[in-house]
Amino acid sequence: AKLLTKLSIYGAGSLVNLVVAALALLLSYVIFTHFYEPFGISYAGILNGSPAAKANLSGIIRSINENPVQSVEELRRVLLNLSPGEEVKIATTKGNFTLRLGARSDNRSRAFLGIACPCKTVYKLKSGSPSILKWLHFLSLWIFFINMGVAMVNMLPIKPLDGGLIAESLLEKLMRKPYHVMNALSLFFATLLFFNLFGSYLIPS
Repeated sequence: AKLLTKLSIYGAGSLVNLVVAALALLLSYVIFTHFYEPFGISYAGILNGSPAAKANLSGIIRSINENPVQSVEELRRVLLNLSPGEEVKIATTKGNFTLRLGARSDNRSRAFLGIACPCKTVYKLKSGSPSILKWLHFLSLWIFFINMGVAMVNMLPIKPLDGGLIAESLLEKLMRKPYHVMNALSLFFATLLFFNLFGSYLIPS
């Protein structure tokens, strides 16, 4: 078969995976933008000795001094209007907490709460939206990640994957005996793939 025919056949499987991944991502995006809304702020943890730690702050932050905090930008804006030493009331999904703000070490005029970054905006389904949309949203994300992963692995220059067959077909046009080069490429990328998947289990931290 001609080179272009070979490449079309070998690339068809990965192309289908990419199309399915794109459609799944589009579905996930449509559901997220139309049926989800900001709910509050999550954070990586609590800093030892901080005002948040002394108050045993926990849960997703919903408001500060009855000011709604539903995004990271709103959290920054609220904290900018507060002063060190000021007492604040924070409502979270775990209850209400009262604490006295500290001062940031890099700027003593700025209030310090003591939550560890990264902070993230938490989203939830809008009230009245069918609960099946949440399941469909996560399903579409899984379909996206699985198909994208399959397409990327399948296109690696490793025989007998499609990417290896494509690389071999291209090498045949450049050299008379490409098999040694192809075998070396396959071994190299197969080793990279192996350590990418299992390296963390094999190499002690």
